[in-house]
Amino acid sequence: MSKGKTILKIICGLVILTLVFFFGLIALTLIDPNLDDNSALNQEKIYEESENQIINSVINFDKLREWNPDDDIHAIGLEILVSKDDVTEENIVKLAESIASNTQKAVVKIYQNRQAWEEEQSRNYTDVYNQDYLAFYVKNLTNSNAYRGFNEIRWMQEKGDLQDLFGTKTKLK
Repeated sequence: MSKGKTILKIICGLVILTLVFFFGLIALTLIDPNLDDNSALNQEKIYEESENQIINSVINFDKLREWNPDDDIHAIGLEILVSKDDVTEENIVKLAESIASNTQKAVVKIYQNRQAWEEEQSRNYTDVYNQDYLAFYVKNLTNSNAYRGFNEIRWMQEKGDLQDLFGTKTKLK
């Protein structure tokens, strides 16, 4: 009889665990209004937010423009604004690596002054552009379109903290 009671206790325990789990899921669905038919979209949004936090942990930046190069949904295109206080060769390299770590294709232009970015948009260049357009990062590890096989930072600042790098390239792994 004790064997039968033990089996009954195990079955009851499993039923209770199943019910707790089931009602827990229902409670989470009721508590979290984001869990609905669009949960895949919400998960993607959460992933994107966490990815931005990881990238911003290297250097905080503001997105000036974002697009998908070559209309490839997996490619990253960014024009960003960083603080002058964060501008070092090491920080720019780490930033480029973190932005493009999960993609085969990326194009990133890095500025330290919004006016420099605006000058590029209008194609009306002044010394602000020469001082505050820092770097152009390009990665294309695919076998298609422009910059095939590239994974490098092109240093663009003519005057300023990174001027010694102007016109050079740093190849990334």
